[in-house]
Amino acid sequence: MPQGFGKQACVSKVKLLVITRENAADKNYGLGRTLLPFIQAMRERGHEVVYFSQTECTNTHQRWLGRFIAFLRPFFGLIAPALAERLIQGIAGGRHAVRIKATHVWLHDPWMALGYQWGRWSQLFFKQGRFKQGAEFKQRPKMFISEHGLGSFTWAVSRDGLTFSPRLFRWFLAFERRTLNKADKVFTPSQTALDALLRDLAYIKPPQHFVILPYGKPPQIKTIPSPDFSIFGFEAPPAVPVILAVGRISPAKNYQLLVDAVHLLDQQTKQGVQLLIAGGGDVQPLLDYAASKPLRHILRTAFIQDMPKAYVLADLYISSCAIESFGQANREAMAFGLPCVVPSAGASGEVLGNGAWLVPPKADSMANAIYRLISNPNQALFWKQQALLEYKKLPIWADILELFEQQLLND
Repeated sequence: MPQGFGKQACVSKVKLLVITRENAADKNYGLGRTLLPFIQAMRERGHEVVYFSQTECTNTHQRWLGRFIAFLRPFFGLIAPALAERLIQGIAGGRHAVRIKATHVWLHDPWMALGYQWGRWSQLFFKQGRFKQGAEFKQRPKMFISEHGLGSFTWAVSRDGLTFSPRLFRWFLAFERRTLNKADKVFTPSQTALDALLRDLAYIKPPQHFVILPYGKPPQIKTIPSPDFSIFGFEAPPAVPVILAVGRISPAKNYQLLVDAVHLLDQQTKQGVQLLIAGGGDVQPLLDYAASKPLRHILRTAFIQDMPKAYVLADLYISSCAIESFGQANREAMAFGLPCVVPSAGASGEVLGNGAWLVPPKADSMANAIYRLISNPNQALFWKQQALLEYKKLPIWADILELFEQQLLND
């Protein structure tokens, strides 16, 4: 358990601005599902917390995104759209930090830091048409940065489809290191993620302001909804075992591996299995890949707003992401009592303990694990019990919040 758990909660109150690049769809998965209960709990403890995502400045993005991309493209090529989005969000967040007089700012993306400083300075210089200087300019909010990937942010986005030249990749790594050195605190969600970050950015040992800040365990679902397969477009429930994966559809999630595993199962079993993916994103490339196999039962995807409605449909849960720095969706499946098959890579072993069956991220290994679970009820029951037993051991949000408050208020 991280140092600081169990101590008495701090009593001082802060005005915290949380800046993310999430849009409305992103908030339903991953970081969004983690931050929203965290923010609500902070507010209940008396802190003023403002959540500032893309949905709070949509007009700004619509107005400036094209111009920023055009300006950045000659220098950054294919990376320009992703960088422009983060710069704009950082600028808007920096200006908002000045407007609300935030005492602390928490950036969930190191690339936004450059835009954040730009936005803060511009708001101070031209606030209400006057040049601002002196104490208001010097007394900046404390700046926290979270690294949510398995290592550096630069490496993480390269796994998610962004293409760098070797020279540009080194430049971004150097920029990221400088940015983190200037932050008051840098958070990673696991020891595995911290170790990878130190490796990527060439730190011999972790700086003192680098802190592991895990997530509290997701709440158990008290009221189980009735199964409704129509949310995935079914007219009747499938007559085969249902395998569920959860998360945005992106290269980092490696959903093609699941398609390959299901394709192998189709050849090994008479009935096959039905693969469902609850997640938003550009689904067409994945559907095209699945159609090229083809699968015995067509892959179904859907953006599900109320996730218990997806979990209740599944016979087992599966993840194909081998580079998870934490994997909150994996723990949600454990909380639901599903037998879980997860790659034995990244931080999964650290975060999930004995609550999931960890297998090599290979199609044949995953297909074998799925087959043994759907063909052996006793083995499926064992992993259901393991999921619930391990879930009970996870730290609660109250402990995490105490640790976070200490980081907020300590110099």
